Amino acid sequence: MSRRKASAHSINPPTQRSAKAEQIALFVLLALIPLRATINETHTFEVPRMFREIAATQAHPGYTLLFSFLIIGIGVWRWLSRVAKFDRRWLPTGGEFGFAILAIATVIALVQAGHKHLALAGGINLLGAIVYGFTLRSLLKSPARVRLTCYVLVATGVMLAVKGGAQHFIEHPNTLAYFEENKSELLKNSLYSEGMLHDYEQRLRSAELSGYYPHSNVYGSHLILLLMATLAPVMDRLRRNVSRLTLIVPLVAFGMLAAIVFLGTGKGPIIGATAALVTFGIGLLGARYLTRFRYVALALAWLAALGGVVGVALVLQQDEAALGRSLQFRHMYWRGAAAMIEERGMMGVGPLNFGRHFTRYKPVECPEEVESPHSWIVQLLAEWGMLGLAGFVVMLIGMSWRVARLSRPPDAISAKSTQPDDDASKVEANQTRNVNAAHHDQTPNVIYWSGALGAVMFLLLAQHYLTNAYLLAVYLGLGLVLPFLLGLLMTAIETHDDTEISDAALGSVTIPLFAGAIGFLVHTAIDLALFEGGPATTLFAMIAAGFAALSLKHQSQTDDEPVDSPSLMQRRIAVTAGLTVITVGVVMFNIAGSYQENLSVARRNPVGTRIWRTYMNQPQALAYQMANSRYPLDATSLGEWVEQLIPRARTIGQFNTALAAADAHQQRDPFNALGHNLKGTLLRGRFEVSEDIDDLKQAAGEYEMFVAAYPTHPDRHIYLADVLVQLADAAQHPEFRTRAIQHLRRALELESQRIYVSQPNRKSAQDIRQIEETIQRLEQLNRSTGRPVDEP
Repeated sequence: MSRRKASAHSINPPTQRSAKAEQIALFVLLALIPLRATINETHTFEVPRMFREIAATQAHPGYTLLFSFLIIGIGVWRWLSRVAKFDRRWLPTGGEFGFAILAIATVIALVQAGHKHLALAGGINLLGAIVYGFTLRSLLKSPARVRLTCYVLVATGVMLAVKGGAQHFIEHPNTLAYFEENKSELLKNSLYSEGMLHDYEQRLRSAELSGYYPHSNVYGSHLILLLMATLAPVMDRLRRNVSRLTLIVPLVAFGMLAAIVFLGTGKGPIIGATAALVTFGIGLLGARYLTRFRYVALALAWLAALGGVVGVALVLQQDEAALGRSLQFRHMYWRGAAAMIEERGMMGVGPLNFGRHFTRYKPVECPEEVESPHSWIVQLLAEWGMLGLAGFVVMLIGMSWRVARLSRPPDAISAKSTQPDDDASKVEANQTRNVNAAHHDQTPNVIYWSGALGAVMFLLLAQHYLTNAYLLAVYLGLGLVLPFLLGLLMTAIETHDDTEISDAALGSVTIPLFAGAIGFLVHTAIDLALFEGGPATTLFAMIAAGFAALSLKHQSQTDDEPVDSPSLMQRRIAVTAGLTVITVGVVMFNIAGSYQENLSVARRNPVGTRIWRTYMNQPQALAYQMANSRYPLDATSLGEWVEQLIPRARTIGQFNTALAAADAHQQRDPFNALGHNLKGTLLRGRFEVSEDIDDLKQAAGEYEMFVAAYPTHPDRHIYLADVLVQLADAAQHPEFRTRAIQHLRRALELESQRIYVSQPNRKSAQDIRQIEETIQRLEQLNRSTGRPVDEP
């Protein structure tokens, strides 16, 4: 009987079933690394008007909910099936206490959030990514599994590098050439402002590499992680007696990723990648001293991090432009965030709800209305509150402390191992027997694993892009799945006659893995990728692999496996709880998917008629109404539907129907200024029919709140002034005209301060002259009434 069969017979059926369940869980978690790197997840259902009729290329927000609940479900199953009692064996990373604080902060922030869908998606995404790391770490119980994880990371890096190269050499040049050839035709009848078209053209011409993400900085952050992950198999194989030819593929992948990071993704990723490489160099050259003085090194590292944050803050406080235009703009975001935190309190506005509040506090000179403050530190503080930031930092400190504990120098380990009565030696002996028995028949076969992972990735992506067979064959097959399969196979196979991944002792893989995590956190201190599913999953996968490698290297310090197997009742409870959580994710995915489908139908079926009754029977109106009832956590469908109703409303009843929808929009998304704009426009329209002055007064009140939500935008003051002038004429009261003058003067003042806004987005000399003439005309009208011009 072969060794594999003999070992299989030596394990009882429950252990065999447990081992098989572990394999399936590991398979699912590893499949998420390349999948979330490429599926182009989004947290929001909102789409700019100019793109609504275009078929969506992003995975709708239900995917984030599904993946997160899937991860948490596996984590719940894994935790309940292993935990019989609480002791030090159940803190394998040191981050669990901080995670518990963060989870509490997430619940509090979710309750306070205005837009519940965004808060749910953002909160569950971050918690799911962390649970991913904890769960994967518990499954990486052998060197072969750690190597498999590293190989999946390298293959994902190859895939993203191929995408970046294709963008640089094929996609961007072809798109720009088409735009140049058809520019006049494309822009001839455009309904969009000159400023919007200018910004779109500038972004098109910048040809920034973004991979499968909508934002180049997210792509750059992800590449920092994958760049360092390619060095893990290199470091592993340098310490083992294998052919040096096996270093070629990971080194080629390193070169491809380095070229993209340092040549095509901007300054931020370069800073992060440089920090990662410097950390790698320090860890490689000073490993002996770092392990000997590990606690001193840990303290110095945290002091350096704190000093870096304080130093950058002080420099920017003294001179906002000292570190370049990019950080200057980020400092403007952070100043707005500071004002938000001061006024809104320290409990957080809710995950991903930052953009709903930012315009209220945005400095007038800041040229952008951003949805994220571009810093994980600031975003956690603003959205999750002080408790959330504290929880995340405590988690990082706990993890780093655990790394220091596991990084004992070789002489200390040898001294402990010679003590016959040492409890750690007994634990090591028991665990070594358990691991050897459980994993003789679990050494991954790279052919099977590569084919299975590639098939799952292709099938899940195929159902998303099912409408285009050419896209499936070329874009997904050749451009995505094939590079991943080749990258995984060519990286993992070490000899021509053995397709099993080696289970020999690991080399120094922890150094590049943890260095990549540090570089990522450095870059995301001035960026937003921590809150995106793909980079976050990769980050915690690398942390998990690093912890597992350290524990396996020093087996006597491993607190990973209980000696006793879980009972039958415990296993059943664990499976039931895990499946329950996953079922919630599937239900949420289906609800969100149906909502997205209704939105897509509405967006792709524009209606030309202006007749209300005819419109209400059209597919667009029916789809919007169906969407409104499908997913009560989101307000996108209501906002878009009201926009369609406004030009078609003619009677008081029709205006009332539209106003009821606008009220529902405000209930679902109370801090979105769009609701005030919609209601103000509808009330103004109803006044034209009813001639009830109260309608116009209510419209002015809505526009005042519209201005209060973005007090530094000149156009909003102009909109309000227009309503106040109309109200002054209708009410025959010059006080409203006086207020209109004040808002027009404020608009001119703000316009003069918007020095960083691109010229096409600013007022022309003619526009400014017209505003000044309007002010003069209104002043003359007020003088003719005998009222003081500046009367409040």
